[in-house]
Amino acid sequence: MLYSFLIYILVICFCVIVSYFADKYERKSFLWIVCLALVSLTGFRCESVGIDTQNYIDIWYEETDYTEKGEYLFAFLINWLRQFTYDPTWLFVSCSVIIFPLFVFRLWDFRSIASLSVMVATLCFIHLLPTMNIMRQYVAVAVIFYFSRYIPSGKYLVFLFGVFIAFLFHRSSALAVGFLGIDLIFKWKSFDIHRKVYVVLMVVAFALVIVRLFVYLFSKYSYYFEELEVDTGMFVVAKLLFVCFFLIIGKPFKRYRDTPIVQNDVTNAVLLFLIGLFFQSIGYFFPYMDRIGLSYVVFEIPFWGIVFKSKFSLNNMVYVFCYGVLVIGRFCLIVGSGNYNYYLCF
Repeated sequence: MLYSFLIYILVICFCVIVSYFADKYERKSFLWIVCLALVSLTGFRCESVGIDTQNYIDIWYEETDYTEKGEYLFAFLINWLRQFTYDPTWLFVSCSVIIFPLFVFRLWDFRSIASLSVMVATLCFIHLLPTMNIMRQYVAVAVIFYFSRYIPSGKYLVFLFGVFIAFLFHRSSALAVGFLGIDLIFKWKSFDIHRKVYVVLMVVAFALVIVRLFVYLFSKYSYYFEELEVDTGMFVVAKLLFVCFFLIIGKPFKRYRDTPIVQNDVTNAVLLFLIGLFFQSIGYFFPYMDRIGLSYVVFEIPFWGIVFKSKFSLNNMVYVFCYGVLVIGRFCLIVGSGNYNYYLCF
């Protein structure tokens, strides 16, 4: 286990250092080095790394038809890869190639309000290991996270196209439609009468589709509610308390009040993360329910970057301590979740 832990830490430190220099010298191309390191680590893992890795290997050889589940793009990816290779490792590599560049290059957009190196560290500490377990869902989440870059500029149809792509990988992606509601609420006052009418008409037009979609999702995931299992973990509660502390002490909204567009980005990131915490809290009572809100949970990444995008003060010492407990501490606990025996596949 110590061997695996050291490998993960070395890769994470390398990625954080490279991202620091990418930010400092405005070298976006450096991020490809970060992506290469993360793709190599997760894509070329052996079959014993990751709880669900063996399941994906079984799916590869059993030729499971994912079109029956409505996840057509994942089915297409598997069937396409089978034409060139019999080795399931290339499925892991392909998924990693989708996941990490989409995450890392989206983080570049937050540099004006968040520390890039902290965001990359948070991506690694919180989400690196889970990508080797619920890999298919992380592909969908990465697509949503990247396409969320089009929301601030009002390109809602482009974002919805991204949600549609993600939905074809994992059905829970449909919940990401809620991103638009949050953005519209905060922009409503700035809209002129014509745009307000347009938004109302669009909401009415899509209302029936959205309602039917959520009914469909509930029918597919309702079995998760059938078994109550109380887990008294404290990480979600502790994170919620820290968010409240930061909003009061750090005053992130006040910091950017002279730049409404930037302030809107901060607001969206914080609120989406809070909604993600709500989904995670449901997981304390119903196993696996926290996963359906993963597209919201990943906004914890820019949130921590926002926390550390400030001048050094006594508050920063508190932030560092909380980050060590809530992020790095959590990483140390989940290293053993099927990821403690890391080896390359060759």
